[in-house]
Amino acid sequence: MIYILVVSYFFLNLFVGVMFSRFNEAINKEKTKGLKGKEGAEKYLDFLMQIETSKPEYSTFKKPEVGLRKYLYMITTNKYFDNFIMMIIIFNLITMAMNYEASSDAINKILETVNLVFTSIFIAECTLKLCANGVNGYFYYGWNKFDFFVVASSIVDLLVTNLTDAKSAFLKSFQIIRVLRVLRVTR
Repeated sequence: MIYILVVSYFFLNLFVGVMFSRFNEAINKEKTKGLKGKEGAEKYLDFLMQIETSKPEYSTFKKPEVGLRKYLYMITTNKYFDNFIMMIIIFNLITMAMNYEASSDAINKILETVNLVFTSIFIAECTLKLCANGVNGYFYYGWNKFDFFVVASSIVDLLVTNLTDAKSAFLKSFQIIRVLRVLRVTR
C-alpha cells in the first residue's frame, strides 16, 4: 500500500513538473512570437528579461563612506558579528527548550533573565543594523524585515510578560503570546 502511495506521489510530482515546464515554454513562445527571424529583437528581449529578473545588492551602491555609520556598517557586515549572532540564536534556542510546565520558580526566574539578555542582544543587533544601513537600506532585504518583525514581537512578548495589572492577566491567557516567544526560533 505504501509503495503505491509513493509511486503515485512520484508520478503526480512528475506530472506537475511537466505541466509547469510546458506552461513556461508556452509563455516564452508567446513572448517571442513576433520576433522570429529578427536576431536583434530577440537579443533585445533577452536583455530586457535579464534586467527584469536582476536585483542589485543594496550594499553595492549605498555603502556609508564616513562617520559613525561607516564604522557600524563595518561591524554589522563582519563575518564575526554574524557568527556571534548565530551563536546567540542557538543559545537562545537551547534556553527556550529548557522551559517546561512544572519547572521551579528559580529556574523560571533564571530563564526569564536569560530571555531578557537575549532579547536585548537582538534589539541591539537590529538597532546597529538600522543605524548602519539607514531605514531604506535596512528594510531593503527580506531577512532584515523578518528580523525586525521577530524583534518587535519579542518586545511585545516582554511587555505582556512583565505587565502586572488586570489587562496583562487577560493578555497572558492568550496562547498567541507564547507563540511570539517561540517565533524567535525561526531566525
